[in-house]
Amino acid sequence: MGAGFSEGMKTARAARILFGVALLASAALLLHYRLDIGFVADDWAFLRDRSLGGLDSLLIPENENIVILQAAVYRIFYILFGIQSSASLQIASLVFFLLSVVAFYAWIRERVGEWAAAIASIPILFLGTAYQDLLWAFQMGYTVSILAGLTALIALERNARFSQPVALVAILVSVTTSSLGLPFLAGAAVILVSRDGWEGLFNYVLLAPFLVFLVWWVGWGRTADSHLSLTNLLHAPAFVAESVKSVVMGLTGLHRTDSVAGDVLAWVISGALFAAVSFSLIRRKRLPLPLLVALAVGLAFWVLTAANQAPGMFTREADQSRYQYPGAVFLLMILAGAFDGYRPGRNWLTGLASLAAVSVACSLGTLSEGRKILIDISVTPKASLTAMDIAGEEAIPGYQVRLTPYLPIFMSQQRFREVEERYGRAGWSEEQIADQSDEVRRLVDAELVAALGIVPRPGRAGGSSGCRTVKLNPAGSEIASVPAGTLSIAPARSDAALALGRFADQATFAIGTAKAGRSTSVDLPAGRSSQPWRVRASGTGKALVCVS
Repeated sequence: MGAGFSEGMKTARAARILFGVALLASAALLLHYRLDIGFVADDWAFLRDRSLGGLDSLLIPENENIVILQAAVYRIFYILFGIQSSASLQIASLVFFLLSVVAFYAWIRERVGEWAAAIASIPILFLGTAYQDLLWAFQMGYTVSILAGLTALIALERNARFSQPVALVAILVSVTTSSLGLPFLAGAAVILVSRDGWEGLFNYVLLAPFLVFLVWWVGWGRTADSHLSLTNLLHAPAFVAESVKSVVMGLTGLHRTDSVAGDVLAWVISGALFAAVSFSLIRRKRLPLPLLVALAVGLAFWVLTAANQAPGMFTREADQSRYQYPGAVFLLMILAGAFDGYRPGRNWLTGLASLAAVSVACSLGTLSEGRKILIDISVTPKASLTAMDIAGEEAIPGYQVRLTPYLPIFMSQQRFREVEERYGRAGWSEEQIADQSDEVRRLVDAELVAALGIVPRPGRAGGSSGCRTVKLNPAGSEIASVPAGTLSIAPARSDAALALGRFADQATFAIGTAKAGRSTSVDLPAGRSSQPWRVRASGTGKALVCVS
């Protein structure tokens, strides 16, 4: 018996070491990726809507969701670290994600043992289809809710001296960080009812978080647009099935196939998992409590998500990236709950480990692609903020800071100045602009032209700096460098296409056309930069160019 116990301890230690190595590898990779990603979409919306004002600014819903604690965390980080870089929030978000996987590992370990828990956790740590949850700071709302929710479930299951106070605090954190906390409230209810009967529903561990959420909803949450409908509820079973299939594709690497065969195989695997769970339950002739808990959490999440589907909103479809991490956690919890008490043998563990290795190999490419997507999305608002910084008081009244490249979400100039006055500069400095790629610098030029309202207008030739005649060519060439002032151009024979540049390698941003036989003027304000404007013209024949 002593030898067997010692051998068991060794194998358990080896499993924990495997999990620890995977955790550190994930931390290193995700940190490397995250530090290249700036504020993205909702991060900027938080800055616009929740960085100033009183308690009410923290309580307003975010797309129907409660985000009180997340909004508070963001404001604290704005105060401590400013808004020039997202690095501090990215690091905090990464820590929350890793801790949530540790909590997941701890819950699974109690069901199916150390090795199965370690193997199940590894695909989660690198889940490429969940790149938004793994790489985007804003998704700390989900990861904190999962971390706190799993902590509450573990505490209630252990039923130790301080289990209920710990569970209460954890569920309060989960529920007030994001609406993902509500499914964990359902899971906690299953545990308490199984232990105390229906009286468990009146336990303060459930009542206090429920009342907090109810008060928030009555005061603030109900003001949000709601898409809850009977039609959505009737489609919920199909949405749940589609969600499970999407998670299976992410966990098995089938998402990389991008083919009908991969989709069909994912449905086959989903069906096989359902059959395996059903067979296990038939043999057991009972429903294990961990399975009931996991089903309550997972189904509550998927059904609530289905109930709030909005027509035409692709961001709420079952295969959306941000749903894949919680979906994978809940699906694996359901499987572990169904096989509670079972310890897979060596052959099963070898097969599961092989599948986990394939999953990670496929996910790495998806993670890299997701990183590029998030970087691209984060660049546009940063360029727009930089343009506002440089334009200063010379920005035209109608210009607004663009917070996302794909949706009409903006920040007014007044709000921009209020935010920068409180938390410091948001855009890049000129030294930081120089470190960006030429593509990004062209974007800064484009936003700066828009912020300053630079457009060609009818004018007259002549200027204090004198005039000169230039020869135009169809391929285009730079005709002037202007620190600040007005450029006039009068093409002789043919129209000339005009383009500007300031920080990019070349003047490529088209601003309009100078008509042949007429003088066209372009006002080029300096703003807060001494960097000269470069003017490029394309055409044929000669043109008179003047700078004043």
